[in-house]
Amino acid sequence: MGRYTVQPNCEGIDTADGTHYAADRTGHVTVHDPKHEAEIASSMTLGRGLMEREYLRMGNAMPGKHCEKCMFHAFAFSKTCPRCGTAFPELVPPDAAFPA
Repeated sequence: MGRYTVQPNCEGIDTADGTHYAADRTGHVTVHDPKHEAEIASSMTLGRGLMEREYLRMGNAMPGKHCEKCMFHAFAFSKTCPRCGTAFPELVPPDAAFPA
């Protein structure tokens, strides 16, 4: 299940087979069919800022790292993206900035 945010005043998303996914009053569209998600992901609207993909975090799921290059969501302990190999930036713990 994919969730997308569309531009204000947009009524929703239409797919090639004629399926219409209506946007709610906040501009969110939920797509249930994996084939339609793949079609939307390959469309030009995602890259041009006309629509954004939302990444949902399930209840007790571990927070992870998001690869901007291939859009993969990896485990928090990953140093590189498992899909494309891009290195994730190293995060500095908050107490490391202020030594005792």
